Amino acid sequence: MNVACDFRSPLIFQDSIEVILAIAKIGESSAEWRFEISKDDKVAASGTMITVKVDGTGKPEAITTAERKLLEGGE
Repeated sequence: MNVACDFRSPLIFQDSIEVILAIAKIGESSAEWRFEISKDDKVAASGTMITVKVDGTGKPEAITTAERKLLEGGE
């Protein structure tokens, strides 16, 4: 897993925020996500996150066709 975030303005506990999360890229066993966090219609933070599907032993495992379809927004 890898996470990168650029903060543009402060957020504090109990702030009302909006989070937008979208998949930017799907690999063999990983997905890259992009996110944006807004407060009062201004972007307070944005970044990317890479997650990897792993098996029970912690080794990367291929994303199945059905999982890929769900991640792409299908049913």
